Order: sequence, then C-alpha cells, then structure tokens
Amino acid sequence: MKIEDIRDTRTIKISKGDVELFDSYCYGDIEKISKIKDDANRGFRSLACLIKKWSFDDEVNDENIGKLKIEDITELMKAVSDISKSIISSKKKEIIQ
Repeated sequence: MKIEDIRDTRTIKISKGDVELFDSYCYGDIEKISKIKDDANRGFRSLACLIKKWSFDDEVNDENIGKLKIEDITELMKAVSDISKSIISSKKKEIIQ
C-alpha cells in the first residue's frame, strides 16, 4: 500500500495566480518548523510546507516562493495563520472533550 497525502486543501488567489495550500501539517513539517528559532524564517518554512501546488510554471521551492510580491506573501501568510489557528482550536476541543 502506498502512503498518500490525504490532507484537504484550499485555494488562495494572489495577484498573478492561485496557490493551493494544505489545511494541515505533516509530522515531518512540524519537526522542521519547531527547530527554527526566528519568527520570519519559521513563518516562511510554515508557508513552504503548506503549499501543495500553484498555477505558475516554476516549481514550488524556497527560491521561487521568495520571488513572490510582498503583498502575495502577506495574503498567503494570513491563510497560514488561519490554518494554524484552526489546528490549535480543534486540538483544544479534543483536549476538553
């Protein structure tokens, strides 16, 4: 049996295209992100881990993510923040129940 990524996704529209983001992290993502000390790099890595695909011809990688306009990064980081808050909220509900 093949391990497949079964996370749900959401699409965010940015100035020149669309970015499809996963709605949660994989364990390996959390392990990588937790080792990063400064907020800016942790945020960037969080975004990079959540991008499934985008409508650009270039592959999704750190260098190409870094080429996006700051307005687009800001919009994507808002979505990352919403996803993170949603994960935390659902975990709190599980603990309370």
